[in-house]
Amino acid sequence: MQALKRPGVWLGTIAVVLGMGGSAIAASQITSAQIKDGTIQAKDIKRGAIGTAQLSSAVKDNLTGGDGFTGATGPAGPAGPAGPPGAPGLAGVERVESIHFSLAPGQFSPNVTANCSPGKVVVGTGYYGSVAETNFVKAYTTFVGGFMVNDTNITVSDLHFQAICASAGGAVAASAARSATSAAYAADRKQILTARSR
Repeated sequence: MQALKRPGVWLGTIAVVLGMGGSAIAASQITSAQIKDGTIQAKDIKRGAIGTAQLSSAVKDNLTGGDGFTGATGPAGPAGPAGPPGAPGLAGVERVESIHFSLAPGQFSPNVTANCSPGKVVVGTGYYGSVAETNFVKAYTTFVGGFMVNDTNITVSDLHFQAICASAGGAVAASAARSATSAAYAADRKQILTARSR
């Protein structure tokens, strides 16, 4: 018992114990190779020990949740720049009518037109034909013309053509336009008369 009290003996004993303890601790370390797949549960993992860096791409894709609630409306943004000026609208719109005429059975309409005021052009057409057959009603730049035939056995009255006119965007050479379009109107009427005479 006296020998055990010597410092050298105590130091040797402590060294042996520490050496054995170190071996036991080293032997108790568990590596991933010793863990069977599927045996680790959620309760065995320390909270915060696994982050998104340790997850596969497939797992990250499955972490996407559904749409959340609609958030509050944000403040209005600043006003945008002014847009370019629009095209000029119609100005000086008017409706004019040709002379009103009557057609006895078998008669066709005379060479009448609904004429726009100077400086205006046709933007729309119209007519009143009652029970007469209307072959055509057409705009010719500054006037509207047409062709009607009374194929009934009664006289029809108050027939006429209409023109909806508006101011032109620029100066209109009315006389030149009328000269050209009058020839076109005459040709259209002649075509109808020729066809009906066959």
